[in-house]
Amino acid sequence: MAYSHLVCPLDGAPLTTVGGSLHCANGHQFDIGKPGYVNLLPVQAKRSRAPGDSKAMIDARHAFLNSGAYDGISTALNQRLRATVDAPVNVLDAGCGEGFYLKRLVTALGAQAGDCYGIDISRDAIRCAARGNDAATRHGQWLVANNTCPCVTPGHVDHLLCLFGFPAWPAFAAVLKPGGRVWLVESGRDHLRELRAVLYPDVRDKPLPSLGDAERAGFILQDHDCLCRQAVTLDRKQLGNLLVMTPHFYRAPKEGRDRALALDGLQVTVDVSLRVLATA
Repeated sequence: MAYSHLVCPLDGAPLTTVGGSLHCANGHQFDIGKPGYVNLLPVQAKRSRAPGDSKAMIDARHAFLNSGAYDGISTALNQRLRATVDAPVNVLDAGCGEGFYLKRLVTALGAQAGDCYGIDISRDAIRCAARGNDAATRHGQWLVANNTCPCVTPGHVDHLLCLFGFPAWPAFAAVLKPGGRVWLVESGRDHLRELRAVLYPDVRDKPLPSLGDAERAGFILQDHDCLCRQAVTLDRKQLGNLLVMTPHFYRAPKEGRDRALALDGLQVTVDVSLRVLATA
């Protein structure tokens, strides 16, 4: 694994690889862990001993996504992004989880994949992402890091993915090249509506988050469209993994969770929005 264009989370100095560690000129050192990732999340940046999604959530997400249930989201995003690419590009997946979307994008880009970074605040997520011996896994630089401090050289990234995550607009603006793009993927109004009807007494529609902070950070909305809308039939195992990997399992009342876990299967609507924003 080759690490490049990374900066120290403590002082912003460039990081270089020396043996099995990354070092900056000011003496800070970060070991490269097995199976091939670097923890760049300082202790003082953690709000708990194990921030981010738990191992149980990561394992459930890994199983669910690799079952093919959300392939339509990934395929549609990759087609949209590839249509804008005519030369090798550097990509950052902010909040990459276990790496499903970034790995599929790396494969779709082929020779046009430059430096590709997957960052997540969960060490369990990054460990999962770094496992495997396929080309897409080896191509990625897997980092435990926070979206507010992605530890990538400023102005190095062409395309930044933020899928169902938490945008950190000033930090995103800093790592992107002029004209670089954020691909913001979010749940649409009808996303998993049928499952939510099982879990909750009332199904409420939530509007997409405001882009006020993005505009203040210098971003311009270029495109807003439905990325993917399709009916997907989930079996009992997929439903169980979907529940564990999302906040619904932890927010829904016990009665709703019991009803959902008792189902043998359910057809759900996958409704996902895409907003594309660019730096000035």
